[in-house]
Amino acid sequence: MSQLEELKKEDCYFPLPIILYDNECGLCVRFMKAFKRIPDTDDYSFIPIQNEEIFSTFPQLNKEECFETLHLIDHHGKILKAGEATSFLVKKFPLVEKFQWLIEKDMGKKTVSIFYEVVNKYRRAIKKTCPKCGKPRVSP
Repeated sequence: MSQLEELKKEDCYFPLPIILYDNECGLCVRFMKAFKRIPDTDDYSFIPIQNEEIFSTFPQLNKEECFETLHLIDHHGKILKAGEATSFLVKKFPLVEKFQWLIEKDMGKKTVSIFYEVVNKYRRAIKKTCPKCGKPRVSP
């Protein structure tokens, strides 16, 4: 693993771990707020992908990818994406602890990835239409 992929927590302007989220996506904002209510998640930093500084602090992040899929930077500076990031986060839910062994199996990983893909497809559809009127949004 390269030095860019593994960073020390004290070397980062943004405290690790970091969950990148789209602050223009209602679903993403609701997830972020719900996640903050989970016990023992106080150490997570939630950084909007609209914050340009995150991309200069972590040059290995691809801005376009961050707008398309979930990105998480773990305690060690490793970047997790999409289903891998979802699996990491799912383990933080207290009730999941009993079933963690199942999630770590290949079938569990596939299930989490499929769940992520369905939610991400829904998120993209929401971003394309106005939540109030349902009409397509005009791209800037």
